[in-house]
Amino acid sequence: MKKKSIIALLVALCLVFCFTLTACGGNSDEPSDAQEEAAEETVEEEIETLETIINNDSSLKEQVASGSGQEGLTIEVKDNDINYIFDMTAISDLSEEQLKDPAMIEALDNALDEGKDQFINLCTTLEDQTGLEGVHMIVTYTYKEDVLTTRTFDKNGVVE
Repeated sequence: MKKKSIIALLVALCLVFCFTLTACGGNSDEPSDAQEEAAEETVEEEIETLETIINNDSSLKEQVASGSGQEGLTIEVKDNDINYIFDMTAISDLSEEQLKDPAMIEALDNALDEGKDQFINLCTTLEDQTGLEGVHMIVTYTYKEDVLTTRTFDKNGVVE
């Protein structure tokens, strides 16, 4: 129970921090054989990941979904990666030209750099509290389908 409440708190903190940063600045229908084998292996051998922890707890799953429902924000949890995708078209009145301007992208990069310690601490705390290894926070700013900038963090810093 303590593990679940800590994860819920960390997910909430991630959301709050991501909104602070925002203020600053082809699949086929048929699965392949490899995908089917991977799915079978997963069922046979359930490996605990951040994704499985969240998917197995309805309140955590709801918190992630409600955060993802915020205007312009999509949160995806895959394995041990938490992806925050900010669609700047939904959260900014700036034009495409302004958003794609190198100065704007630099400002977004600077905001990510300034917040890196918080992301590093969140990754470290998630790993410590869950016993998982390899937790990543991935923050991506997009304009429609175009990636403006992205940064991946883990407990050791920025992942290149």
